[in-house]
Amino acid sequence: VLTAGHVVKDDNNKFLPIRSLRFIPARNHSSQPYGQFDWVYMRAVKGGARDFALISLAQGAGFRTGYCGARVKLPIGRWQVTQEGDHFCHIGFPGDHRDEMWIDEDGVCTGIRDGRQLKTNIDAARGQSGGPLAQNWPTRPMVVGALVGGPNDVEDPNYFMPGWETDKNDTWFEWLCNEFGKKHADDRFE
Repeated sequence: VLTAGHVVKDDNNKFLPIRSLRFIPARNHSSQPYGQFDWVYMRAVKGGARDFALISLAQGAGFRTGYCGARVKLPIGRWQVTQEGDHFCHIGFPGDHRDEMWIDEDGVCTGIRDGRQLKTNIDAARGQSGGPLAQNWPTRPMVVGALVGGPNDVEDPNYFMPGWETDKNDTWFEWLCNEFGKKHADDRFE
């Protein structure tokens, strides 16, 4: 599970005192169509322009939900090249609608912040932190990043942490491939 680092860490980059953490895919109001999944391992960074976490689950959620791919680009500036035609959607749970899943569609990258984050014209609200930035939703979803912040309560711009930043080292995509991909024998990579 990809999310924002500030969801699990404080301003000093220390883990919050989390007693329980459950992943509930596609939850909408009281509906939990795929059930709940407990976590077993977490790695996160929160500091400066770096803000991401990967969470390993006790059970393979993808066997119930289906699998999302991940997409990265290097150099990071390629995300704002309009000739490549990248359009995104963001899925999350706004703080004022905690039980209701919202999807903001047809966003684009309008810039790069601090050489690490995608600046977008996606509207997101407080409480949606860590929600995925995706392409090809819902037919063949590819996760591109996670929501890490924005200067306003709702309006754009909002910022997302992509899989690669200024380089390939110590990024969530590198962790996913080199570390998390070896945690479970049933993990799937294409």
